[in-house]
Amino acid sequence: MPTNPTAAKRMVRKRLLQRWKEEVKDTTWKERLQNLDPSYPSLKFFEAAKKLPRRDFAVLTQLRLEHFPVAAYLYRFKRTESPTCPNCGLQDQTVFHALMTCPAHKAERMLRSQELGEASWSFRALLEPGKATRHLMRYLERINLL
Repeated sequence: MPTNPTAAKRMVRKRLLQRWKEEVKDTTWKERLQNLDPSYPSLKFFEAAKKLPRRDFAVLTQLRLEHFPVAAYLYRFKRTESPTCPNCGLQDQTVFHALMTCPAHKAERMLRSQELGEASWSFRALLEPGKATRHLMRYLERINLL
């Protein structure tokens, strides 16, 4: 073990990252996260998310893992009677449906697009920490998911 505190921290961090990569190798949500972030598993998301308020970081993490209180998720735990979207009634209310396709939220999506621009139409861009986060949080508030 190095005697230099900085080198020791670097070594511990490197070992922890290697261990984490091994642990997440066979998880069920690994594929979902790799679709959003091709560099996963890496600390890229966490490094970028350090600048976010705690609430925004928590919400982004829940959205990315699809552990967010939409009807399809709540239905799995018998917290709602149906996985169907309560707003449009056409499809199951998943994270993707709520953010990208629900016809009941078309006006809010158009407003989000005016505020954010082209990134508003990319599921991946919306779930990256950064410029889009503030607009995403406003959108979730407008559609009563926050």
